Formats: sequence, structure tokens, C-alpha cells
Amino acid sequence: MPDFTQDWFSRAIPVWRELVLPRLPAGHRRWLELGSYEGMSAILTLDNAMRDGDELVGVDYWPDAAIEARFDVNVGNRATKWKGLCVDYLLHAVQRGDHFDVVYIDADHEAAACIEQAVLAWRLLGPGGILIFDDYSWTHPHGSVGKLDPRAGVDAFIQCYQTRLTVLHLHVQAVIEKRRGTCRASPLLLRLS
Repeated sequence: MPDFTQDWFSRAIPVWRELVLPRLPAGHRRWLELGSYEGMSAILTLDNAMRDGDELVGVDYWPDAAIEARFDVNVGNRATKWKGLCVDYLLHAVQRGDHFDVVYIDADHEAAACIEQAVLAWRLLGPGGILIFDDYSWTHPHGSVGKLDPRAGVDAFIQCYQTRLTVLHLHVQAVIEKRRGTCRASPLLLRLS
């Protein structure tokens, strides 16, 4: 039985069941989770959206060994685990030409990081792919100097990509669908130094 110390995810379950799960492709599915923490969202995804042969990749920096150990116990070998910075994983995934049906962004809660991760994640989504931002309505605690809330980054991304996406939901989470007829960018356009 999974062991969690925090539940920041249950509130999203109805939205995922209504808007995300029905849009998943019938064939092989790939799901990328940026910010896996203890694995609660990964378990819901594995139990409700993934079948044998499908792949979920969980990416997190896991600076706390106890939280990482909890993820390992909760998720086990049911997902591919990648420890490191989300942007590093995204850069390598774009360079490799990877693709995902869903990218769930729940890592850095700073507006600039949301934009950075969204732009790179967008390149990994095929037409009809889903991009989910957690904590759309979350705000930094009073007195957090120089930090912009995630909403500012998500709204800026939506504004810049508005002709290529459809906003499905904006509340606690933002759920966005990549419009059909929108291609993934070529991995050759990104050069890693």
C-alpha cells in the first residue's frame, strides 16, 4: 500500500478523469511527469491511464533522501525514474527526439521555470498531446521577494502559443491540448553545448 506524507494531488483527480484520460491515444502511451515527489500522481496515472507496455517517466531532483525513498517504495519499477533537474531531462529528451502523449509539470513553482519547462515540453508533444500545469492558482507566501507565481508563467505561455493550443481547464491546474495540425519541432533545431 502506498505511503504518502502529503496529498496535494487528490483535488486534480476529477479534472484528469474528465479531461485528460478520455483524450489519451488508443495505442502505446508515454507520459512524462516533471516533479514526482512521493509518487502520488504517478500511481494514479499508472493505475488509471497506463497499460502493459506503456511508459511513465518520473523526473525529480529529490533533494530529500526520505522523499526519494518514499517515491521508490510507492512506485517501484512501474515507472522510469530520472533523478536530476527537469530542464536537463527536457533538453536531452528534445535532443533525442523523444515524444510523449502527456507532460505533467509540477516541479518548480516559479513563473520563469514554468515557461522554460513548458516550451521544452511542448516540443515533446505530438498533435493532440496534453500539457498539464499543477498549482496554476498557487501563490508564493507573502514576503517572497522577486518570485512570480506559476500563473504568470502559464498565462505567458498560453498567450505566446495561443494559435497552437486549446485551453481545456484553468483553475487549480491548467490543462492544455496541442491542436491537431501542429507538428513537433525537429530535434535538430536544438543544439546542446
